[in-house]
Amino acid sequence: MKKKVVFIVTLFATISFATSQHSLSFEKCLEGKWRDAEMAACTYEETKLEDKRLNQAYKKAMQTIKKDKRDELKEVQRAWIKYRDLNCNFNSYITGGTMDQLFVAECFLSMTKERANELEFIAEISNGDLED
Repeated sequence: MKKKVVFIVTLFATISFATSQHSLSFEKCLEGKWRDAEMAACTYEETKLEDKRLNQAYKKAMQTIKKDKRDELKEVQRAWIKYRDLNCNFNSYITGGTMDQLFVAECFLSMTKERANELEFIAEISNGDLED
C-alpha cells in the first residue's frame, strides 16, 4: 500500500511538472481532475496537439534534408511510430488497474513531444543547407 501511495504522489508530481511544459489548454483541462480517465483524456488531447507539431516538423525535415536521405527518414519515422505504439501500449498492463490508462497516455504524450523536438531540430540544422 505504501508503495502505491508513493507511486501515485510521484505520478501526480510528474503530471503537475509536465503541465508547465505543455499548453495552457492542457493545464486548464487538468484543473480539478482527479479521476484517471479524466486526466488521461486531457493528456490525449495534448498529444493530438503535439502530434500536429510532429507532423509539421516531419514535413519540414523532409523538405530540408538531402533528397537521398528522405527515404531513410521515412523508414526511421515508420519504425519510430511502431516502437512508440508498442512501447506505450505495453504500459497498459503495468498495475492492472485504472492508473494504467494514465501511463499509456503520458507515454504517448512524452514520446510524441520528444520526437517532434527531434524532427524540429533536424529541420532547423539542415535548414536547406543540405539540399541537393
